[in-house]
Amino acid sequence: MIRSARIGLRAAGLLVLALLLVMISSPGWVISAQSQTGGSSISARQSGYTWQIQPLRGTDSPQDLYNYQNFQSLSSLIEPDSSLVFFYQQENAGVLGDLNLVVINGPSPDSINKRQVSISLSGLPNSTILAVKDDPDDYYWLSPPSASIRWAWESRYTDGVVFGALQGDFSLALKPDFDAETKHWVLITGDLIHPEEIELRDFSMPLTFEVRAPDPFAAFTHSPDVALVGQPVLFDAGNSRSSNGAILQYLWDFNSDGSYETRSSTTTVSHIFQNVGLIKIGLEIVDSRGDLAQSWLNLEVQGEPISAIRKIRTPLPDEQTMPETDFTVELELHASTSVIGLGVRENPPSGWQIESLDGDGAQFNPATHEWVFLQSVDANTEKRILYRVKVPAYVDAGMHSFSGSAVSGLPTANVPVSGGTEVNVIHTLPIEIAISRLTEEWKIDLSRPNSISYAQMQQAVSLWLEQVEVPGTNGRKIDLAMISRLIAYWLTDTPVTEPLPN
Repeated sequence: MIRSARIGLRAAGLLVLALLLVMISSPGWVISAQSQTGGSSISARQSGYTWQIQPLRGTDSPQDLYNYQNFQSLSSLIEPDSSLVFFYQQENAGVLGDLNLVVINGPSPDSINKRQVSISLSGLPNSTILAVKDDPDDYYWLSPPSASIRWAWESRYTDGVVFGALQGDFSLALKPDFDAETKHWVLITGDLIHPEEIELRDFSMPLTFEVRAPDPFAAFTHSPDVALVGQPVLFDAGNSRSSNGAILQYLWDFNSDGSYETRSSTTTVSHIFQNVGLIKIGLEIVDSRGDLAQSWLNLEVQGEPISAIRKIRTPLPDEQTMPETDFTVELELHASTSVIGLGVRENPPSGWQIESLDGDGAQFNPATHEWVFLQSVDANTEKRILYRVKVPAYVDAGMHSFSGSAVSGLPTANVPVSGGTEVNVIHTLPIEIAISRLTEEWKIDLSRPNSISYAQMQQAVSLWLEQVEVPGTNGRKIDLAMISRLIAYWLTDTPVTEPLPN
């Protein structure tokens, strides 16, 4: 049953061997192994047998222990024709990290068949992450408490997975579906350098684990799930425990400096972060006997829950427009977290009118130039609002500014609209653009394209021959140099807003 124990059994003599065989024949026999101080208590069970096991511990990260290179694990623990399963904890200066569950399917060097193995798991804690995918193009599905993995690989290589951040107490079941090349299913426990191997004989039965966190045990959660700058985040250490006595103090580190600047006798504390970035949050608990336990969490603090970007689309280049013309504006609204009461207000230049073309489901108030969404907006959702702006007939030439703000009711936010903010009103068009916008009635239509048509070229020749002022140019006429440029734009089909080709 225990591969590494075989040498010891041979040396122990027939009497000890007989005694062990009698004990093993009774289902439920427990092989005891004392867990290290401060570590989790883990028991494994399969087919009526139970083992107390220890996670392997080392200074390497779980990723370095797995050593994924060249599409396979190069871990020193690998064995051919075997599927290994074990827990691992990184240890740094006596401090233990989270538990990791590691599965490594070894190579089959004597086989030419393509390997295929799958596992399904249930009972994973909500904190579980996929710390290593080998290979990323295999099938990985994780939705705690369940997970499912399918591997397919060449027989000379390995394949596997690392489930990280296994926190707290949990009951886990792992059921494999091995291929014919898998000869051994091995549970590893004990020392990393000289581990003990427990060979599991029944490939049809799941392997179950009962994991109980250390005592005392520090753990905490936070809400909301997404931490935002300037918004309170509630931290709750209610899952911490001590069987030695009451927890007297909860100490918190909110700035990643390793010291605990916030102390509380209650399980909850609120904190507001002022800067965006990855923050290492630390919790230390102290019970009535003076025993300590610690826990850490990397928290990504994001910016405002909402953002808005304005895109101004005038019919002329460089955000230029003219009196008595229209242009459109698009607002891109983004919610980085779920928000309720998302709204936006636009402030156009005084006297300019706004007409909503597409509110993307928002309610529009034309009197205040405001839109509001009556439904909640999910995290990582974008909303787009399109509106038309009508420029008055009498408006001074020069730059005219837009401003605006986006708001949300929950979480509370009020941010300025970024992006384009100005349009340039001009009273006189360059001749090239004026010709490209001429209608058959000799009027200017800014919605026309930037290229000169045959009919417009004929109009330009007529204006040049008769030396008549070009409409929209404030009295300018076409000379020889200009008619030559217009012909070049026409024959090369070059937009008049771009330079002529060489």
